[in-house]
Amino acid sequence: ELSYKENIFSFEFAALDYFQPEKNQYRYILEGFNNNWMSIDANLRKAVYTNLNPGDYVFRVQASNNDGVWNTKGVNLNITVLPPFWKTKSALVIYFFIILGLLLLLRYLVLERERIKHRTQQERIDAHRRHEIDMLKIKFITINNLISVVE
Repeated sequence: ELSYKENIFSFEFAALDYFQPEKNQYRYILEGFNNNWMSIDANLRKAVYTNLNPGDYVFRVQASNNDGVWNTKGVNLNITVLPPFWKTKSALVIYFFIILGLLLLLRYLVLERERIKHRTQQERIDAHRRHEIDMLKIKFITINNLISVVE
């Protein structure tokens, strides 16, 4: 198991055939990354991988002796490159709830703004009605005063 920062690594391998080891051959594959076996000769004996994405891989290597007889079973190594925290399932769940919370907050703010707008409109209508009533009272008092003066 490797962290996402440890996604660059290499393998060096050797066959246990010491009679003319320079004639040994190797092939390897990193399942989940390569689709084809990579063949190399005895001089290199190294596989390097860089910038692997998070996931599960299986490194397989097989060797042949100096006569060209392959060991088909080979050796396997399971490798897991872990994702960074911000790409894990728990982080995605947290992101979901944050976005959901922001959407609910936005909805609340829009509804509150509409309530304030409605309340302000109602206050204007009430103020206009009070003004009309006051004007009617003034007219009534003025007319009553004129009638009393005329009498």
